[in-house]
Amino acid sequence: MNIIILLSSIVSIFYFLYFIYLFQIKEYRFDRIKVMIQELGFFRFFINAPFKLPAKTFRNILIGFISFSIYMYIYREVMLTDNQMLILLLVLFAPFISFSIVSIGVIITSVLTNIKRRQIILKAKQKVEKSKTVFIGITGSYGKTTTKELLFNLLSTSFNAAKTDKNMNTDVGVALSILKNLNPDTEFFITEMGAYRRGEIKTICDFVKPTYGIITGIGNQHLALFGSIDNIIKTKAELLNSLPKNGKAYVSKDKGFDYFQNQATYPIISFGSSHADITIKKILNDKIPTYKIEYKQNRFFLNTQIPSQFLTNLLPVITLSIDLGVSLKIISQKIPAIINDLYNQLVKVTKQGMKIIDTSYNVNVEGFIGIIELLQSFKTTNNIVISKGIIELGDDKESSYKRIIAKLDISQAVLYTTDAIFYQLRNKENIMFFNNEESMISKIATYKPNETSLTIVGRVSQKFRNKILNLL
Repeated sequence: MNIIILLSSIVSIFYFLYFIYLFQIKEYRFDRIKVMIQELGFFRFFINAPFKLPAKTFRNILIGFISFSIYMYIYREVMLTDNQMLILLLVLFAPFISFSIVSIGVIITSVLTNIKRRQIILKAKQKVEKSKTVFIGITGSYGKTTTKELLFNLLSTSFNAAKTDKNMNTDVGVALSILKNLNPDTEFFITEMGAYRRGEIKTICDFVKPTYGIITGIGNQHLALFGSIDNIIKTKAELLNSLPKNGKAYVSKDKGFDYFQNQATYPIISFGSSHADITIKKILNDKIPTYKIEYKQNRFFLNTQIPSQFLTNLLPVITLSIDLGVSLKIISQKIPAIINDLYNQLVKVTKQGMKIIDTSYNVNVEGFIGIIELLQSFKTTNNIVISKGIIELGDDKESSYKRIIAKLDISQAVLYTTDAIFYQLRNKENIMFFNNEESMISKIATYKPNETSLTIVGRVSQKFRNKILNLL
């Protein structure tokens, strides 16, 4: 019996840590946890759990303390009954009991975090109201962070500009960035706005009060949370609905454009590959492709290997910068340097000669396809794409994967993945399935670095990422 008691405690602590970690990476949101259970399946979520340690944050420590206290109470009550069957059930159902207890801890701590969140947002709102800064909002299913960084680099040539940090695009993330980065002399503040459901963009706009808005594009990111593409479009439109009558919007002439146009009572500038106010077109496919960007009577020519999926983010940046008063001379001089910086951020070359594209911070279908195109341009012997798959696609997962596989099939790249759906849908022997990250690293280690190009698409563990970088 002592062994069973000890086993019960060890198993419970293991699952406490695991579920706290999962809630942490899913931003303590039950809707995202629900989708994760649907995607992984009951067994993989509750039973086949890897050992994971959550970050040592105050909230995680508090959830751990609450969870352990509740467990000890349950454990004591069961032990007082001296019922061996109940003790055995405590062990057998440890995953489900642990999940329920951790969920209680998340709910309790959410009360405290919501109070703190409201205080932070209120301070940010008060700071915005006292400032004369013009705010620019950027939202969309993909390309938000890249667009924000490009716009910041260009506006900084002529104005005192500031922006939200990294990919901090939730309401509290935006508020924290405002408190940190908004200064009395800031002329323009660029705000990246993200959402998982309707109303979340509006919440940010209510205290940011943007004058200009950019919608980068509509895709199926987090479709399982939104429920439909229509809900995604309406959520992104919350930015347009928040702009004043003297505002202006820059919108991708793609999915949802007609709806966005009907929402606006102010000018909308469209951008895209064709039939838009500003367009980008590939006009030469040589060793280094040439792209032509055309806006009214202005033309910009770019020589770069970066695929048009990434360069499209530059289009609203150019038009908004022109409208805000950045001279065409500065724009034409700055764009090549910006593109060069973007390429250097995407592509790293190790001392051993291996090329690495690290997009582990984010993943979407369009970006995935663009990365395969960029990888193909390297013309190395071994072109490897590493991905654990795309989460929260809902019913669009299979069709999205087929689009990626179709691009993969006409390239020379091989996909290494831990997502079984990718492997099941393969048409050729260019998709390799691995049970874990360690076996993937062992395979990569067999290749010669100077003959290999590698890209990481989507989130991987920091341990795995470090091992890959150290391996090279």
